[in-house]
Amino acid sequence: SLTTDIIVGFPGETEEDFKEVLDFAKLVKFDRLGAFAYSREEDTPADKLPNHLEDDVKNDRRDKLMLVQQQISQELNEKKIGNIYEVYIEDIDEEANFFIGRSYMDVPFEDGVIYIKYNSLYGINEFVKCKITDSYEYDLVGEIID
Repeated sequence: SLTTDIIVGFPGETEEDFKEVLDFAKLVKFDRLGAFAYSREEDTPADKLPNHLEDDVKNDRRDKLMLVQQQISQELNEKKIGNIYEVYIEDIDEEANFFIGRSYMDVPFEDGVIYIKYNSLYGINEFVKCKITDSYEYDLVGEIID
């Protein structure tokens, strides 16, 4: 699984620079990508650089990059349908009747999850073999197989 974080809106970043970042993300097709707007920190070398960008420009660039990644993620997730993964069950939603799990590809609290049809033979903190049956932009849906 290929993942990265990208900061956009660094002081002096031009539209052409940002276009290169978008093109790079489209070319590489990261499995997971986090985009963040540059945040000025007092008394750092970057704080002293010229040509700081306005917050609305930085946020717009972050949003554009995440939209590109959202499309990539959905495309890659669709290709996972039918695959089998070892999944760690970390939670259960009793009302909706499903487990919430993660594979080796998923960082807790940052990446997507795998929603697994509830099976009373298993519980939280167990590893199960899970066949992917559906996908969303960032999350997968699966069922436990024996």
